[in-house]
Amino acid sequence: MINNVLLRAWEALVNPKIRLKADFPWGFGTMAKQYVIASLLYIIGSIVPVFAFLFVLAALAVLKPDLASGLLGPAGQPNIAAIIIPVILSFICGFGLELWYIRRWFHKQGLSLRQSMGLNLDSLGGSWWAAIWRVLVAFGLVLALEQGLNLLPLPEAHDPAAEFAKSLGGWAFFAFAALAVIGAPLFEEFVYRGFLFNVCRTSFRQGRLGKLFRTERAADYAAMAVSAAFFAAGHLTLTGFPALFVMGMLLAALYRRSGTLICPMLLHALNNLFAVVLIYVKFIA
Repeated sequence: MINNVLLRAWEALVNPKIRLKADFPWGFGTMAKQYVIASLLYIIGSIVPVFAFLFVLAALAVLKPDLASGLLGPAGQPNIAAIIIPVILSFICGFGLELWYIRRWFHKQGLSLRQSMGLNLDSLGGSWWAAIWRVLVAFGLVLALEQGLNLLPLPEAHDPAAEFAKSLGGWAFFAFAALAVIGAPLFEEFVYRGFLFNVCRTSFRQGRLGKLFRTERAADYAAMAVSAAFFAAGHLTLTGFPALFVMGMLLAALYRRSGTLICPMLLHALNNLFAVVLIYVKFIA
């Protein structure tokens, strides 16, 4: 019995069942046009709440000076509330506007964004348990690989977000935690796996690129590496690049094997939750 389990585990590792279809409707050309527009909308949506917050703050300074001073620290320096509130509003408005535009474009093409990205559990027969046990196994692998990276002679990783979280306290820390555990996984998986990985995977299997990579597996691994590299670079930390690249590869592999974007979103959220809890226990509590 144990031998059968080990054989099945080995087979799943070296010859996995690929549930994610390589039929994403965007290629590099479409992505260059449509996602640039979507990104501009994200920037606009992110800026508007900041200006709105500054306008409200200026109005309070005239109408309610005491309330305005409560949002400002010594010498007119904004306290943590004046930073956290605009950040959260910026993310919600920016990502919401970007998602609205992309969903609208898909709808015009007679396509479903939900189906194209796998924003459902159809590939797993609608089973949440099938998604959860895959996420837990992948998270165990994440922890093991992180320990392995710690044994290598690499510079100590520096995470600007983690350093910022250590400076917070009270409700500000929990607001940041909610953004890290809920907001970041939704946005980053949507961008790096839902779009970038899918676009690269479909494009690398076709035309000249398809001839270059020769096999579908090679094309998929190249797409995983490209999306993981952009994912790691997007965090703007050179010392943290190796660990983030490995994490990006695992997230893409989980997406490819499960066929649903929900799995990498859950793994990403679980990983961030683990990091947030460690920061709270060590530096906040």
